[in-house]
Amino acid sequence: MKKIVIFSILVLFTSLAFAQVNEQDSLALVALYKSADGDNWTNKDNWLTAKPVSQWYGVTVSRERVTSLQLDNNNLTGTIPDDICNLDALQYLYLNNNNLSGEIPANIGNMTALYRLYLSENNLSGKLPSSLEKLSYLVHLILNDNNLEGEIIPGIAGLENLTQLKLQNNLLEGEIPSALAKLRVLDILYLGGNYLQGAVPVAFNDMKSLRLFEIQHNRIKDLPDLTGLSGIERFNATYNQLTFEDLETNSQFFGSKFSYLFQDSVGQESYKELLQGEAYELSVSVSGTANYYQWMKDGERIPGATDSVYTISSAAAQDAGSYVCMIRNTIATGLTLYSRPQRISIKNITEQDSLALVALYDSANGGGWLHNDNWLSGPAPSWYGVTIQNGRVTKIDLHDNNLTGTIPAALGQCDSLKYLYLYSNNLSGAIPPQLGNCLNLQNLRLDFNQLTGSVPAEFSQLEHLIYLALNSNQLSALPDFTGSPLDNGPLSYFYVDFNRLDFGDIEPNVNVANASFLYSPQDSLGQEKDTILTAGDAFVMSVSAGGDSTRYQWMKNGADISGATDSIYAISSADSTDSGVYVCRMTNTLAPDLTLYSKPVTVTVKGATAIGNDRSSDLPRKYVLRQNYPNPFNPGTTIVFDLPQAAKVTVTVYNILGQRMAVLLDEQKPAGTHSVTFTAEHLSAGLYFYEIKANNFNQVRKMILAK
Repeated sequence: MKKIVIFSILVLFTSLAFAQVNEQDSLALVALYKSADGDNWTNKDNWLTAKPVSQWYGVTVSRERVTSLQLDNNNLTGTIPDDICNLDALQYLYLNNNNLSGEIPANIGNMTALYRLYLSENNLSGKLPSSLEKLSYLVHLILNDNNLEGEIIPGIAGLENLTQLKLQNNLLEGEIPSALAKLRVLDILYLGGNYLQGAVPVAFNDMKSLRLFEIQHNRIKDLPDLTGLSGIERFNATYNQLTFEDLETNSQFFGSKFSYLFQDSVGQESYKELLQGEAYELSVSVSGTANYYQWMKDGERIPGATDSVYTISSAAAQDAGSYVCMIRNTIATGLTLYSRPQRISIKNITEQDSLALVALYDSANGGGWLHNDNWLSGPAPSWYGVTIQNGRVTKIDLHDNNLTGTIPAALGQCDSLKYLYLYSNNLSGAIPPQLGNCLNLQNLRLDFNQLTGSVPAEFSQLEHLIYLALNSNQLSALPDFTGSPLDNGPLSYFYVDFNRLDFGDIEPNVNVANASFLYSPQDSLGQEKDTILTAGDAFVMSVSAGGDSTRYQWMKNGADISGATDSIYAISSADSTDSGVYVCRMTNTLAPDLTLYSKPVTVTVKGATAIGNDRSSDLPRKYVLRQNYPNPFNPGTTIVFDLPQAAKVTVTVYNILGQRMAVLLDEQKPAGTHSVTFTAEHLSAGLYFYEIKANNFNQVRKMILAK
């Protein structure tokens, strides 16, 4: 069927369009329309119609050749087809600010007439095509804000007419090619927001025409003397790994035009356990001719410690702590550098805290952690993520570290613990109530795991808690904390969204501690069901969302059912009009930010006869792919679609790179309204796409997984 459609389109263009545009140009435009989901463009005026190609939205034609294609900010999705490279008379290509994915066509260098190439702010991936070096007329090469990777190809240096090169906010790596210095008329060079490393080439000092130069947010370590850039108006080198040696000469020359704040810390992070009375020397080495120093311990300045070396002559208990040196410079005055922490420990850890940490390692599969440096081997203060003060554990930070298994009850023995960060892992099971014994807790983050059960009632006694994040789990109950020490304490942030709570859990806590209380969204309620009824059967659907101020509204096929505003919806005598997908929408006047949904119940009535024995009026009149609900979701969501006739149906989920994540459906379906559930427990948070194919119908929608 697809071949017949394409052939029909070609015949149409042969008779109507080729008279006023080159045939290969016409075919290239058709390929772009098909590949970039032209049916859903924001503006597609006259495309694939009998109107001349010159009247198609965004297309400019001169002497029967397409010379400009301007489709920026027009909701293009899909990929850029290779056929577009046949537009060898095209001078201006604007596809920026869309949702295009995939790679830049390898033969883009065939478009040898291009003056301006704008592909920025899409989701393009892959490496920069080597054929770009053939675009000798190119003036603007704008590829920023994509997912392009690999190295910057030196061949770009051959584009001698280039005035603007924007590659910022991609995934580019390697060193900046010194060959770019050959771009003698280059006015703007943006390379920020990548993974570039090494040095800015010395040859750049000869780029007299360069006016705007940005390399921020990279890993650049060396900056040569660039005082030859006499035309520079803005030079941004912030967030790199530069030191004062790189900045002194340049900061004097460029003045306020030069931004160089927020460079990486210097030196190596270290830990040293000292014996009582032991001598020890801490040092830092930073290049530069006008540096001055100030050592700090635990964030406080050490009086008189103003050299690059700080000596502990005889270690005592008060010398335990984290030492950092602050380095400034009298020439490059806009930057303060810091050494990486050098931690000194004098005392050992208490036995009860040591046993609690061992229990955590064993219970959470410590051998499989991404970082378990020194655990169960070196002294406890050197264990990754652990902070100890005066022999007591005060902080455990193991977030995003591949913890699996459960949280051990023994952690409740760490009663000096102030900060517990176990978020963004794969912990499961219940939250141990013994954590309520950690009465000094100020920050507790267990979010983005797979924890189940109830939030412990013992948390009510955490009177010093400021930040409580339990969101993005599978928690199903929340105690009433009203009037508790937790409620009367300094709690300012209380997050329980993306769980399996209902209004009975939320209502009592909406005003706890006047905190920033985030409780929406939550997972759908109940169980998904498929029910087959015989005409005349009675059927009752019910759902309970708890709470005293909850309102119910039943829906069928996404539309509200008039008067169905109770927690129960009954079909007294089923007929054909009762077939469909039923969902209850629940809101609450005390928790207005949350809307709950029941999981869908699909009802099919067999043996029913509509008036005149004609059921066609009950069937959908057209193919429709509806927006999933809930959206955003975690972990499950429902997708509903309408079929006006029986069809082989495929429903597929893709990530933003176009990789297939799941095939939800691939089977024959009768005419009617159908639903399918997508569960994403093991996927990362982000944007996903779901696509339906049924007969000649094809449609794609977006959905957001939030964890």
